[in-house]
Amino acid sequence: MPKFDQLKHPAPMHLNAAAGWIQLGDYVSVNDELENISAEWRTHPDVLDLRWLIYAHHEQWDACLDIASAIVKMAPDRVWGGTKLTHCAGQPGAV
Repeated sequence: MPKFDQLKHPAPMHLNAAAGWIQLGDYVSVNDELENISAEWRTHPDVLDLRWLIYAHHEQWDACLDIASAIVKMAPDRVWGGTKLTHCAGQPGAV
């Protein structure tokens, strides 16, 4: 598995908060927390995992497909990337 840099403070704090908002079903707050993460960390697979959940909740399958494809390319050993790719590819409206 490729080694990814650890997210630097305050990114982990925002990532954890976003994960909490996911559990509460508040996707607007999830997005707000992810937007607080600096641009250099927004393409980290852990951040993309949560971004995928936002788009899946809103059934934006093309965006989900793009994110899942990026995760598979960056981190092919992460099972969730392939699972997400397969899931969104079968959704209506996904290209």
